[in-house]
This record gives sequence, structure tokens and C-alpha cells, in this order.
Amino acid sequence: MSTTSVTTGINGVSQNVSLTPASGQTTATITATGVVGIPSGTKYFHVADPNGKQKLILAKPTTASRTITRTINWGNSFNLALTKVADKTNVSNNDIVTYTITVKNSGNGNAQNVQVSDQLASILEFVSAVPSGVYNLSTGIWNAGTINAHDSASLEIKVKVNFGNASAPTYGFGAASEFNLFVLDTLVQPSSDTEGKVAVGGYADLRNYSVGDKLPVNSGNVLVVGNHLTFISGRVYNGKAIYGNFITSTTGFSADDGIEKDSVIDFGAAKIHLINLSNQLSALAETDTVKFEYGHVELVGHNNVENVFYVDGAILSAANNFTVDVPINSTAIVNVSGNFVEWMGGCNIIGTTKEKVLINFFEADTLKLHGINVTASILAPKSVLDFSAGLVTGQVIVRCMFGAGQYNNSMFDGTITGGSSIANFATIVSATQSSMPSLIDVPASMARVTNKPDGATGVENDNVIPNEFNLLQNYPNPFNPTTTISFSLANNGFVNLTVFNITGEKVASLVNREYQTGNYTVEFNANDLPSGIYLYRLSAGNFVSTKKMILMK
Repeated sequence: MSTTSVTTGINGVSQNVSLTPASGQTTATITATGVVGIPSGTKYFHVADPNGKQKLILAKPTTASRTITRTINWGNSFNLALTKVADKTNVSNNDIVTYTITVKNSGNGNAQNVQVSDQLASILEFVSAVPSGVYNLSTGIWNAGTINAHDSASLEIKVKVNFGNASAPTYGFGAASEFNLFVLDTLVQPSSDTEGKVAVGGYADLRNYSVGDKLPVNSGNVLVVGNHLTFISGRVYNGKAIYGNFITSTTGFSADDGIEKDSVIDFGAAKIHLINLSNQLSALAETDTVKFEYGHVELVGHNNVENVFYVDGAILSAANNFTVDVPINSTAIVNVSGNFVEWMGGCNIIGTTKEKVLINFFEADTLKLHGINVTASILAPKSVLDFSAGLVTGQVIVRCMFGAGQYNNSMFDGTITGGSSIANFATIVSATQSSMPSLIDVPASMARVTNKPDGATGVENDNVIPNEFNLLQNYPNPFNPTTTISFSLANNGFVNLTVFNITGEKVASLVNREYQTGNYTVEFNANDLPSGIYLYRLSAGNFVSTKKMILMK
């Protein structure tokens, strides 16, 4: 078997490690050794009763080391794909529609504890689900259980169409509503600050940091960490610091209203809600178009209530200036596509206020901000935010966040009506494997119900002739060495599909000719390329879309 060693960087994360097993080998041993300097003044809390027991304070600095060895079983990984279709293409009020959600495991390993979120839109009244007892209407979770290799599981949900509910969809940040920064998993920030409240679902590492200095006194739970809080030096102003299980801190850390062990946020439920919200917003009908010229992305809207824009992430990444110009007090929703988006340069809000603008990165798993002052709120619940330097004046909702970026307290208070189009998404939210972890990166599957002016309702499925351009995520992903890339063309025209490495160098040209309207699939063989992250870009007329894929050999 191959061997390798890596050293973590300053953020505690190492580069990817690849091990190749010998023929017939089923186990691998991983040894991790850590050495840490512990400064004087470090406080030690009683785990079971941190508020009632005496705290110990380290008088002299010292070092500590720990070595952990783990043996893992080498097994076959699962690979899940999700589809959702409806049994009718045209329905009327009070009709019954049957949605069929299918999860297919094309991998060689069994997937266990598979859970799928399907949050029904308000226009659809629940009637029944088959099989019974596996779909929880109150949470919208389907417990699919174990899906063996090369097998699938399906759920049928019957709903009744009720036009009376169509005009009042509900949008909101839920548990994240009162937080300046809401991180679902991990937050690592040195020498920075957040003016408002901060919530972190898993692990938070804060050093020379302040939270809540612009809040009024007695603001309640100002810092909330669901699991482990590391706070070496700094202060939580105007309220409490809450941690779920563990705390590592020094005498240089304080909270105005105390430090307590408690559980106050259901981060699992918040994750489901926020991902579904991001998906729902991405399905809003576009009200205005995007102008991109000389490095300037310009969004000009004319609706006095709600303006919806769609921006290709590749365009935003290439821009050096960004402007939203909409009527006074109107709301602007900017949906940004793409798995990897980099944003820098100018950010300008004209007409309305920054509190009325929301940037929704509905596909991004990596978002990079630097050298920018974003005057808007950001919704990116699937994304790791790399924010080395800069400022966001608005709410930020992400999966993970690393860097020294700052957050000024400005809460989103836009009005989102949703128009007449409501989309229902199914998303895989959980899956495990007994022998080894697997990557869950499954795009949501959507069926849309549209309230038309003539009173009819259309239910659009993925298998109809496309009426819009689309570039899908490659499958499988990660892959070795082949993967398939699918795209849809709404019009005849010249099409280019090109693959680039992470530095922007062109490595393959897959398509470069005229195509007719339709759905197409191209196979990409990366046998001659090294492991790493690659970008593939589709250009068809005015449509440009870029997505990320991972080659793992």
C-alpha cells in the first residue's frame, strides 16, 4: 500500500490525501500527531457543570501533544442520484398530482440512513404518501433508510392543487433571522469582528475577535456555538456566549452577560430550511436581464416591489464592478449560479437600500471574497466561504467560513412575494456508510407548478423538450477517469463546451459546433490529467455557465 504524510496549514486543515490499496487490502491506518502551544491564562472548565464548578487558570505557558491512530476499513463508496417527477403536465384547481421521488445508488457500497427533504409548496395540499410512515409532513423529511449498491428507493406523494394558497408563499431565514453571521458548520476567524450576533453549528475558532459591539445592551444570546467553542482572546458584547459541548478559552476572553453551556438552536433543522429557501429563491421568475460590459455587472430593475436577476457565477468572477439599480424601497433578489464563485471589486446599490438586497448563491460549494465591501446580504447555505479580507454590511449565511473578513450589522428586510411560480425541490440531506464516509453532493431535483393567467396549471418535468438553456453537474463527481456532462439547448446554435484547470488553463475541448434544440450528454475522459479541481464551461449564444468537478485518482 502507498504511504504519505501531510502537515496542516495555519487553519488546521491539510491538503487532500490519496492512498492506493494493494491488491486485496481492506484496511488502512491513519496516525495524526498534534503539538499545540498553550498560553498562560488559559481557562479550564468543568465539562459537566461549567457554571457551577471552579475554573482553573494556567499560570505558565506550556505545550501539549497528542497522537491518535485510527484504522479504517477500505470499502466501496456509494453514489446517490436524485430525481423528482410529476404524473401530469397540465392540471386544474383541485386536481390530484402524484410526485415520484427516486434515489438511485449507482456506487458499489451501501448507503445507510438516507434522508431526503421535500418541503411542499403552499399551493400543494398533502393527501398521502406511499410507502406510508416514512414521510414526516411536519418536517418534510423522507426517511429512505438503507439503499444498497445498484439499487434505488422511491416515494410517491399525492397532493391537491389549491390555487387559493398560491399567492402567499412564505420566505424567511428561520433560525438565522436575527444573526449577522450564521454558519452551519465551521467558523475559523483570526483578528476580526462581527458587529451583530453570530451562530455556528459545529466548531468555532475565534482569536482577537469581538462579537456584538453594535448591539443594544441585554441582547440575549449574542454568540451561539452548537458544539465546540475556542475563543482565545476577545469579547462578546451586550449578551451571552453559548456553547453546546466544549469550550477552550483564556482569561483574555469575556462575555458581558456570561458564558453558558446550552442548546438553543436546532442547526440540523436550520440547514434543511435554509437550503430549501435558497432553492426556492433560485426558481423565482426573472424580472430583468443582466448587462455585463467592460468588467461591470449591471442589474437594472423597474418593479416597485420585487426585482429578480440571474447572474452566471463565471461572469461575476470575471467582473471588477457590480451594481444593483432598482426603485426606492423595492427588493432585489440576485440569484448567482455556479459551484465556484469569486467576487471582488466594487459593489454599488442604487435606488433601494442595502437592507433590501439579497445575493443567493444557490449552487456554490465554494465562495471566495476578497478586496470588496459587499453592501447586501448573502445566502449561500451549501458553500465554504473563503473571505481573506474585506467587509460585508449585511447578513451572511454559509456552511463554513475561513478568513479575516469583517461583518457589519445590517439585517435583510426585503419583501419576497414569489410571484405566481412556485417550485418544489427534493434534496438529499443525510446518508452514512458503515465502513467509511462518502461525499454527499447531490443536486436538488425540482418540479414546478405555475399559476397561469387562464386559470390552468402546468407541471414541468425534466424529460420534456427544454425551454431554457441549462448546464448540469457532471456525474459521477468526484470521478476517475470518466464522467458525463449533460446540457440543454433551448434554441439551435453554435455550442462550445471547454474544460479548464483551476488556474484557468484550457485542458480539453469537448464540443465546438452547431447543435439543434434538445438535451445532450458528453463523456469526458480525464485519463491523462492529474487529480484536482477542474472547471467546465458551456457557451451557447448569450448563455454561459461554468461548473466545478473533481478528478480523484
